[in-house]
Amino acid sequence: MASLAQLQSYRATAGARYLAAIVELRAAYVELSGLEGALINANVGGLSDGALQRFRGDADGIPEQLQHPIYAPGHRAGMAAEARAAAEQHIAEFPTPDEE
Repeated sequence: MASLAQLQSYRATAGARYLAAIVELRAAYVELSGLEGALINANVGGLSDGALQRFRGDADGIPEQLQHPIYAPGHRAGMAAEARAAAEQHIAEFPTPDEE
């Protein structure tokens, strides 16, 4: 049987893992959504929205149900803006026809 101190230690370890997972989920969402935003841009890939299966709507944060007051607070907003900024950066870095 685990002692109270052990349970608290296990909780802290699990909390750190949980925070790392939330951070990775957010980073993966921003990266994937940014790339998809660039691919549907007419100056880059020009793929139609129907030709590219992608996220629907803007997820502007990790869902409230996945928030944790100690281990994962503050991941509630900003993902949509980060994804738009990532797409804009990909688009800006894409070569124009005269640069190819």
